[in-house]
Amino acid sequence: MDYLPVVLVLLGTLSSCLAGAPRTTTPTTTPTDELSFQAMVAAPVNFSSESRIVGGQAANPGQFPHQVAMVVEAGEGAGRETSFCGGSILTETIVVTAAHCIPSETRKITVYAGANSIHDEPTKQELEVDSFIVHGGFSKYRNDIALVLLNTSLQFNERVQAIQLPPKDVGALVGSKVVMSGWGRTTTHGDISPVLRYVESYVLPNPVCQLPYLLLMQIDESHVCVSGLFKKGTCMGDSGGPLSTIKGKDGNATLVGITSFGMKYSCLVSWPPVFTRVASFLGWIEDGMEQLQGKRRPEGVKHLSRSTTRTP
Repeated sequence: MDYLPVVLVLLGTLSSCLAGAPRTTTPTTTPTDELSFQAMVAAPVNFSSESRIVGGQAANPGQFPHQVAMVVEAGEGAGRETSFCGGSILTETIVVTAAHCIPSETRKITVYAGANSIHDEPTKQELEVDSFIVHGGFSKYRNDIALVLLNTSLQFNERVQAIQLPPKDVGALVGSKVVMSGWGRTTTHGDISPVLRYVESYVLPNPVCQLPYLLLMQIDESHVCVSGLFKKGTCMGDSGGPLSTIKGKDGNATLVGITSFGMKYSCLVSWPPVFTRVASFLGWIEDGMEQLQGKRRPEGVKHLSRSTTRTP
């Protein structure tokens, strides 16, 4: 097991703590009356030497068939906004994302699957969300997980597939290589990427991850962190997207985490990005899926517009 990234990030986070005020990772939010997928990238993306995903590269078509993009519309009138997040396909009708991507005033969610570019592609599938459930214990840094139910079924093919959930006994995976993917901003103040991007990193021990967040919050078993060295990591717009294992010989990847939050200074070393550890929420995911599918009493389910009838 290669612990070099762990040693490097330990040194880096210690120096980062002396830098300055942190910046919180949030969904990319753009006030607009244009609610289409393409409208979220009206301006050119600012690619620079600080390329942020951060430090990543463009994904090949079908490389991350479980990845979806979500445009979330919330608020009314002058307070109306749209935000951009990611998500992961669990079944033909259910996507998992971050709770902070779905504010309480959400009115409409559109999900896009099967395309690397956020401009039109023949393989793109566009669906609306019928209902969603957010973890009841969600707070700024805790239980950042939600499920959405689509109003029609995704058509699975080589570009659109479900991702595997981890086994209950998956362990901490410290030192394991993982991959982050998303359309998030490539620079701190830039626009979201027009193409899906990804970056590989390593899982850190929680005590190492805790160092830079010591005065902010506690990193516990519900979190998983990766190395944020050399400006590699997630940024605004990647929220809710997957942290997954590298595909094995069987061609399958496993969902390790959900992009939740992170801090970054304007220096070489970033604070470790923090993800919701999926293995810690397997019971909640099972219960939430059953509620959305009507197999259990829908205590936490919120329905969106009923102007469209859900079809199988």
